[in-house]
Amino acid sequence: MAIKMGEEEKILERTKMVLEEIAKLDLKPLFELDRELAASPQLRAEFIKDPFSVAEKYGFKMPQNLKDEGFHMHWIDSNNNYYPAEGSAIEQLQKSGTKPWTRVEVRIGTAPGCVAFCGVCKD
Repeated sequence: MAIKMGEEEKILERTKMVLEEIAKLDLKPLFELDRELAASPQLRAEFIKDPFSVAEKYGFKMPQNLKDEGFHMHWIDSNNNYYPAEGSAIEQLQKSGTKPWTRVEVRIGTAPGCVAFCGVCKD
């Protein structure tokens, strides 16, 4: 039981660090990016290939330490389709087996749809 608690504490500390880093970000450029992605299939195609590069063109830069933690970006349409695709939520829930994990997700939108960035904190 003590080993599990140590693993859980470690994950919670990583989660806290991630949330502190996210709190420092200027998310305002993502509102404009959301509007543009909703309006432009061509921009969505570019975003699917390299979300971080497209976001940087709009003034948002994901810090390297969050990228290193596995954070990635999506645009989610009004039908809950993810661009680029995320995969099955059920599959994600089963990936860790019995090891502790947390998921941190931020969505920024102007409707319909939203820009999201997310990551899973695990060992």
